[in-house]
Amino acid sequence: RTPAWRGGRIQWKPRIVAATTRDLRPEDYPEGSAASDLLRRFRRHVLRVPPLRERRQDILLLAEVHREQANVVLNRHTRGFAQPALQMLSEHDFPGNERELREVVFAAVSSERGALVQSLDLPAHDWAATRRASTWTPPLEVSYF
Repeated sequence: RTPAWRGGRIQWKPRIVAATTRDLRPEDYPEGSAASDLLRRFRRHVLRVPPLRERRQDILLLAEVHREQANVVLNRHTRGFAQPALQMLSEHDFPGNERELREVVFAAVSSERGALVQSLDLPAHDWAATRRASTWTPPLEVSYF
């Protein structure tokens, strides 16, 4: 075999993973356009991930994962969440999905007051107003081929 740097052949099998929060519909793109061709290729294998409000059982698990990550990144030493904080997290709709959850947890860990993240550590924005304003968030679509 000839090395690649001497003009040899390289076997390459790229994998593309694309994610969006938009509902990608073929009728939104003109037939024959580059966008419609790309969409057709991306829609070969679609994995739909429902929004967090439809899978509330994942919120506390993801919050714990993000808390551990925040401990490492921010050099903190929280051991978990107090019960009121867990209650607040599990009741929130998280219209920003996991990204919003991650930001909330990182903010709470950065303002750490003790071993447990307290409800007072959670960002002080009006979650009730956010819940009322958010009526629908499309599911995340991940396509790969």
